[in-house]
Amino acid sequence: MVEIYTLGGELYSDIAFGDLLDYLKDGKRIEMPQKMPENIFETAHSCWKENPYLRPMFSELRYEIQMILQEFDPDYYYLYVEKYQ
Repeated sequence: MVEIYTLGGELYSDIAFGDLLDYLKDGKRIEMPQKMPENIFETAHSCWKENPYLRPMFSELRYEIQMILQEFDPDYYYLYVEKYQ
């Protein structure tokens, strides 16, 4: 999601590639992009937890994103596309 708000910009561009793993292991993450709403950043940030069991499941993410979209547009509805068999 962050890539959308950075218009595909390079993430962690100010950190040397060799230092990135230590940076992440220290619990550090990228800062919120300027035009990214805080609630969307919080949702993205929840996916970056070191322990994968503490990260949200896709069903939870879908629900959170749906709620965020409804905040922006009360007429928003979820478009369900069935799998073709």
